[in-house]
Amino acid sequence: MSPLFILAVSLFVIPLCGPIIIEPFIAVRDLWTTKEFLVLMAILAMQHRTTLCNIRNPFLTALLLFLPISTFAAPPLELIYGHENMSGLWIWRSLAWAFAYFMLYRALCGQDVQEGHFRETFTRTIGWAAIISAGYAYIQALGLDQWQISRPMSEIGQPAAVNITAMIGNPTYLAVWLVMCLPFLRGWSIPFVLGAVLLCKSDIALTGAVLTIVFMVCMRAKSTVWLKAVLGAGLTVCVIVGANWAEIRPHLTDNGRFSVWTQTFQDWKSPCIKLAITDDMSSAQKQEIEKLNKRTYTLTGRGLGSFPYIFSPKYGTHYESAHNEYLEGLYSIGLIGLALFMAAIGWVLWHGFALARADTFCMALYTSLFFCCFAAFGLPVLHLEPLRYYSAVMFILLSGFISRR
Repeated sequence: MSPLFILAVSLFVIPLCGPIIIEPFIAVRDLWTTKEFLVLMAILAMQHRTTLCNIRNPFLTALLLFLPISTFAAPPLELIYGHENMSGLWIWRSLAWAFAYFMLYRALCGQDVQEGHFRETFTRTIGWAAIISAGYAYIQALGLDQWQISRPMSEIGQPAAVNITAMIGNPTYLAVWLVMCLPFLRGWSIPFVLGAVLLCKSDIALTGAVLTIVFMVCMRAKSTVWLKAVLGAGLTVCVIVGANWAEIRPHLTDNGRFSVWTQTFQDWKSPCIKLAITDDMSSAQKQEIEKLNKRTYTLTGRGLGSFPYIFSPKYGTHYESAHNEYLEGLYSIGLIGLALFMAAIGWVLWHGFALARADTFCMALYTSLFFCCFAAFGLPVLHLEPLRYYSAVMFILLSGFISRR
């Protein structure tokens, strides 16, 4: 079975999987864990009959080499269970997921997307998954849904449209995923899906939908002057907002994000652990502990996936992520890891720009990835499925175009 066929099936099934489809066979206790399991199965299935590609992205290679270094340089915390120190297991879990997605990269990057009219299949797969989910959102808006797949308020906060979730489990994440699919939609499906995005009442998704449409129009224009004008206007708005942030912030609904961001940045620069110094310790032991208590881990981070286990208990917040992937990357893998991560994405966006302007399918991949990067400023898109899976697929297929250029 072709990896591209498996990919197409998984892109359709994973967003739609949930109690309606699989509850009669398997009990679904956690919707997102179920999706993670299906993603992992899809990745493993794609390892058969694959043509491994060379990694042309030097920053991606450097990031993969750096992640184990960050893991071993993480704070020496203690979490004793029985006779074993269980501290840091969350880092190995996150590291395993990182290399699982690297396996997906090696499996798909070398595939010829022209194989068996894959482009059309890929586009229809994503399009119909979005259309069905949008239709489900309309049913939920009418109050006709008896399953109501929603995460607890203790985990997702207080979104404006808590009952509009489809099979994603959260209205904000549903809206963001629908906007990810937007570049692959055609004709009547565009306003149909946009209507569902409006029902979700997500500011990030609504802003991203407008930016996505404008971005695609500018990319299709013969001259780059329109794109430059839009980017210039966007930078101007960012500067104005930054200069007047104190006056603007009270008028924005952040659901607690801004305070978490401030705390995360301050905590990143602060020592991570505070070990007690007792009188029975030797002078050498006291000096060693004093050094550990002063260490900040700003360069290598506290370890991939450490945020909910170190930050959340420290500040007593219900946030399991910083809701800003770049800020959490700074916290988890440090300044070096964040720089490599952003450089790896920037390398793909830079080298894929000309290809996106020349090829409509490549443009859809590029625009969807661009929106993922935008949404990552306010949401944990790299923590949850199918947002993470879709983001990775856009990055990988666009990298494949670059590698074959």
